Amino acid sequence: LCPPPPQNPECQPSIFKFDFHEATVVRNNLGGKLSTEPAELRYTDIGSLNGVQLDLVVEAKSAYTGKTEGLLGQFGIIGLSAGESVDLQFTFQDHATGEPVTIPQFEFSFFDIDQHMMPGREGRRGEILTVGGFDSYLVEEENDIKIKKVGDKTQFESTALGEGCDNPQDPMKLGKIQCDYPGGWGTKTVDQRKRSVMFIFSE
Repeated sequence: LCPPPPQNPECQPSIFKFDFHEATVVRNNLGGKLSTEPAELRYTDIGSLNGVQLDLVVEAKSAYTGKTEGLLGQFGIIGLSAGESVDLQFTFQDHATGEPVTIPQFEFSFFDIDQHMMPGREGRRGEILTVGGFDSYLVEEENDIKIKKVGDKTQFESTALGEGCDNPQDPMKLGKIQCDYPGGWGTKTVDQRKRSVMFIFSE
């Protein structure tokens, strides 16, 4: 088995590689906020397969009212406020024709799955990721994620507090970081690898 990213990204060379490092957002209309454009978030320059340049297209299959989506450094980002949720569909498309492209096998990773301390007496609000259709997933043996089956999907729920100071800056350089938390929580050591999950999909 391949270890969780980024420890050995070359151990499965047959898997299609794509990333957001060179990507560009060419349409930012997730949820259809603009009625004059297709309701999608479209990344181009995400990668190529057999000489075909690919776009990654994200569509909301339920109501989406978030205000932060697109790119954040080397990461794709889709933001939600506390208490909100959205069902998303990800599709690879031929950049030139817009036709869907089937990828034989690829990896898709999510990072920084954590909780946030809300003001006042609201307590913590945690992030929950529910994913289906994958072949397998990889997490650290000791991690900060509660994992359980929900119907035909798998749910990954955060269990540890996080703040902006512990956010990863490079998906290929995850590690331990010292973070000063506000509100009397003090300084804590956060292992970013324990808050990440990598999925492997194949046709």
